[in-house]
Amino acid sequence: MKIRDSKLYRETHSTFEEYCKERWGFTRSYAYRLIASSEVTDNLSPMGDIPESERVTRPLTKLPPEQQKEAFQKAVETAPEGKVTAKHVEKVVEEIKKPKVDVYKNIHPKHKEIISEEFKNAFMAMRNAIQNARASNWQSTSLIGWYIRIVEERQI
Repeated sequence: MKIRDSKLYRETHSTFEEYCKERWGFTRSYAYRLIASSEVTDNLSPMGDIPESERVTRPLTKLPPEQQKEAFQKAVETAPEGKVTAKHVEKVVEEIKKPKVDVYKNIHPKHKEIISEEFKNAFMAMRNAIQNARASNWQSTSLIGWYIRIVEERQI
């Protein structure tokens, strides 16, 4: 990063691309992926768990720093067989990037008042469990298929 940002590569090469190819044997785009990966890793390092490779960090570069932490923590918690893969991180990132749905938008205002907070909390907990199970390839529960059919049929 410092070599690129401070243009230190110009001491021996005319372009950053030329420097990467001759000095390290990889393309400029790969160098930029490595730089982005190191920025994500620096952001995540206070959490303790850090991704094992550039490929695992790649989906996280699509998120702002605070969401990177949230996404990676969720990926660690929901990783199938405890193995955090790039594919799994990608699924978690896509879930986080999805626009949040107002599950009560189709309910008439006077009916919103009669729905208890306990019901809302229970409903949202079930919805979150479904989203987490979906992000983990349905590894976290055996009844989730039944719940998801109910939710999707009602378009919630």
